[in-house]
Amino acid sequence: LSPTTLPDGLNPLQEAPDAAQLWVLKAGVTLDEASRHNIQWWPDQRRVVVPCYGYANELVYWQARNVGLCGGPKYMNPVVAKDSLHIYFGKRTFTGMLTMYRATDTDPEKVVITEDILSAIRVSEYQTAIPALGTSPTKAHLAQTASRKAYLWLDPDQAGLDGAAEFLSALQFHAYPPTVIHS
Repeated sequence: LSPTTLPDGLNPLQEAPDAAQLWVLKAGVTLDEASRHNIQWWPDQRRVVVPCYGYANELVYWQARNVGLCGGPKYMNPVVAKDSLHIYFGKRTFTGMLTMYRATDTDPEKVVITEDILSAIRVSEYQTAIPALGTSPTKAHLAQTASRKAYLWLDPDQAGLDGAAEFLSALQFHAYPPTVIHS
């Protein structure tokens, strides 16, 4: 599996079973937003594929999520070094039917770090967001937030609380003290 190439045989999410579409909708992402972010259905694996793009809108990673329609692990994704993974979700501008998007920061001084990709997509409608792909900070997160005001919005479970404490410790010497958002 290549992090910079989506799997073959993907279909639009609108062609997925209701359970797959519902999983995306429950995360607060509409089907139109899913389409704009190129979220697709992988019928061969019966998974939802969520691509992630870098600052230049280049594909840098993707995740295939088990939404209860197949066996196996919760996530299927290419193996990458998280320390070098720079994923970016910003408010996007669209031109006609183009599938390439130009990302624009809503406030370049701020960034929201979320636990997962769909949360980052949701937040990116209002502010630049970076998915942590878990709850532990990486060198990439530290680099992406070095000169920005960071807001941590992780899940309110124990792993999210522990992760917020890790992020706060890792970001304590940055130009701006990070803020934890509780929900």
